[in-house]
Amino acid sequence: MKRTLVAEALGTGLLVATVVGSGIMAEGLAAGNDAVA
Repeated sequence: MKRTLVAEALGTGLLVATVVGSGIMAEGLAAGNDAVA
């Protein structure tokens, strides 16, 4: 049970980091154009 919770937390953390990171990258690459981001 503990191993399952650790794996779930790690996977969720990686997914959140990827989504937030891609949003930050998109905002930087869009150069202020909200339609692109």
